[in-house]
Amino acid sequence: MTPNVLMLIVTIGALVFMLVFCLILKHSMIYIFVALFLQSVFLFLIRWLWIGKTPTAAFFNSFDLVTIVVIIGLTIHTIQKKAHE
Repeated sequence: MTPNVLMLIVTIGALVFMLVFCLILKHSMIYIFVALFLQSVFLFLIRWLWIGKTPTAAFFNSFDLVTIVVIIGLTIHTIQKKAHE
């Protein structure tokens, strides 16, 4: 198995988890944060240890802008939801 295939599997697994567990089953939104963080950590480790990128390059490729935007968006959503309760 190549590292790119493993990274694809990790990403698809995280997306399926977020869709099923958080959106369909209506569990807490905190699990999306956990899934995104774990996915980014796994991608970082694969890029750093297996592909051989420098730790800095692997970090910036794994914890990308999309992850940060999703985390900020979900934080705003959670705060607004708690304000309306």
